Amino acid sequence: MMYRRFTLLPLLPLTLATFMLLGCNKNQPVEKTTPVTSTAAAEGSAASASSASTNTAAWLQVKEKEYGDSGVIVTLQAKLDGGGREATIQWRQVDGPSVTLINAQQLQAQVVVPQVEEPTRLTFEITAVSRGETLRARQVVVALPLPVR
Repeated sequence: MMYRRFTLLPLLPLTLATFMLLGCNKNQPVEKTTPVTSTAAAEGSAASASSASTNTAAWLQVKEKEYGDSGVIVTLQAKLDGGGREATIQWRQVDGPSVTLINAQQLQAQVVVPQVEEPTRLTFEITAVSRGETLRARQVVVALPLPVR
């Protein structure tokens, strides 16, 4: 009776590609505005602001870039720590072919990637407002064309 040896070698390219793609999603700097001062851009992956009344910092964080094939649903994800305060959330599209945002008032919104013939950038901005403090961040979705067969 002959036994066939199982090898993991065919899985190696898939594993390497997965790890390489995981490194593509860096966190993006966030812009913070307050009614008293002008808009300020924060360095790093999150913006924070101290509140005089609660003495806690608020921050908002998003992925810098996401990729999606034409016709699929991509989730826009943000993390928010408002220092224990309620916040109003709003996603909006600021660049690219027009698409419909689903759940635009939540930290996780969805968008259906449009049909494209070449890689196309779609830019979205999230705004979080809590007690007069505004945090903004942008996330880019790159729409990828479907392969021609």
